[in-house]
Parts: sequence; C-alpha cells; structure tokens
Amino acid sequence: MSQYFFNLWSIPYLIAFVLLFIVVSIFIAKLSNILIPIEGVVNKLFTRKEESKESATS
Repeated sequence: MSQYFFNLWSIPYLIAFVLLFIVVSIFIAKLSNILIPIEGVVNKLFTRKEESKESATS
C-alpha cells in the first residue's frame, strides 16, 4: 500500500519535472533565437537613428 502511494505521488512529480525541463529548454532555445534577430533589429534602429540625426544636422 505504501509503495503504491509513493508511486502515485512520484509519477505526477516526475511528469511535472520533465515538462518543466522541456519548457525551460524550449524557452532558452527561443530566447537565444529571438535575441539574435533582436540584436540585428536594434543595431539597424540605432544606425537609422544615427543616420537621421546626421541628415537632420546637415
């Protein structure tokens, strides 16, 4: 009975741990995939701002 109770408790925790691990790994992968394009976009925005400033001053 005690062993069945232990299995009953450990299985949901095991599933939750695996799901959490999958979610975290996907989140990290998405973050790294998102950060690279964001860096490019930010650089483009900054260069555009600099260009617009230069054209405005001249």
